[in-house]
Amino acid sequence: KDNFISMGHGRALINIDDNKLQMKIYEIIIKKNLSVRNTERLINDLKKEKSPSNDDDKYPKEITSAIKNLRKKYSLGSKMVKNIFLPIFFLLNMNIFSQKDSLNYSKEFALGPSKSAFYSAVVPGLGQLYNKKYWKIPIVYGGLATSIFFYQKNNDEYHRYRDAYKRRLAGFSDDEFFGNGPNPLISNDGLIRAQNTYKRNKELSILITIGIYVLNIIDANVDAHLRQYNLNENLTIKPHIKFDEIQSKSSFGLSLNINL
Repeated sequence: KDNFISMGHGRALINIDDNKLQMKIYEIIIKKNLSVRNTERLINDLKKEKSPSNDDDKYPKEITSAIKNLRKKYSLGSKMVKNIFLPIFFLLNMNIFSQKDSLNYSKEFALGPSKSAFYSAVVPGLGQLYNKKYWKIPIVYGGLATSIFFYQKNNDEYHRYRDAYKRRLAGFSDDEFFGNGPNPLISNDGLIRAQNTYKRNKELSILITIGIYVLNIIDANVDAHLRQYNLNENLTIKPHIKFDEIQSKSSFGLSLNINL
């Protein structure tokens, strides 16, 4: 739009998903007066697994630094998955081995917590069904459906602003946020801010979905553990109130009863 870059440069920049990296490459194109072919070659090299060199003529330091920061950011997701799911499998294995010392219970009953957690890990709500807590199943699926709905909604809005921003970079002014006047209704900076907002919201929705999934497993495991408690009248503790008729006073306390 400012006649600084050609349509070919704009099409090459569309292939870069990160807005900040796009602006840095744009500045390099202007500063180094790169041709369309050299720009495409630079972008293709930046997408490779191997980090670009620090040659000032071909790969400036600011581009190299931006690529390293991006790779750190994208690697966060895999680390997050490991940190979330490794404790789950540890919990399953711990429950299996901890049941070996429970000689007073049948094999089926002793493995109940591990089976419940495994069922809920495979199919959310199945562990609650195994524990016969049917009223929890709608809560599990209601939470998952709500978080997935908000993820999809924020994802759609993100792509709306993303597509408009790409057309701006390509030199067009016919997107839905430009309007009919000479000046756009929403500037390029506004489009970038909107993309960042909706991107953050959809990432938050993903975390909430994973959190509900993990809580579904933990709930099934804990609920199955609670079923193993032996509650009967042989061992009871109850609140006790004793009225002293002589002094007209009441005494409050707890009574512990053990029947052998």
